[in-house]
Amino acid sequence: MAHKDPEERRCYQASYRRSIAGREARRRYRTSPKGRAAERESQKSREMTPKRRKAAIQWRLTTAYGITLEQRDQMLIDQAGRCAICADPMTSPCLDHDHACCPGPRACGKCVRGLLCQSCNTVLGRSKDLPHVLEAAAVYLREASARRNAYVLVHKRHEP
Repeated sequence: MAHKDPEERRCYQASYRRSIAGREARRRYRTSPKGRAAERESQKSREMTPKRRKAAIQWRLTTAYGITLEQRDQMLIDQAGRCAICADPMTSPCLDHDHACCPGPRACGKCVRGLLCQSCNTVLGRSKDLPHVLEAAAVYLREASARRNAYVLVHKRHEP
C-alpha cells in the first residue's frame, strides 16, 4: 500500500504491528490453562439442554413449517414412528412438505405431507419432488436388476 504522507505510513505500520501483537496475545491466552478453562465454561453455557432442544425444535417447526410440536408428535404417532415411504423406523424424522405450495422459505402448514427418514427425504429433495424422475429411477433399477440376473444366468450355464 503506497502512502504519500510519511506520517500516514507510520500510523498504518503501527496499527498493523498492534493487530499482529493482539492476535499473538489472543493466541497465547487461548492456549494457556486459564484460557482453556474459560473456553470450557463458555461451551457449557452454550450446551443444548433438553429444554433448549425442545424450544429450538418448536421454533423451527412454527417458523419454517407453520405447525406445532404437538402436531408433529401426533404425525409421528399416526405413522407409528416409521418413514412414510420406506416404513423404516426413524431416529430423526424429517418433515416433508410440498415446495410447490409455498415456494418461499416458509411453509403455510397446509402443505405438510408427512414425516420421512433422512434417506427418503434426500431422495425426494434430489429429485426436486418430480414424480416422473422417481418413476424413471424405479424403471432404471428394475431394468438393471433384470440385466444383472440375465448376465448371471448366462455365465452360470457356461461354467464347467
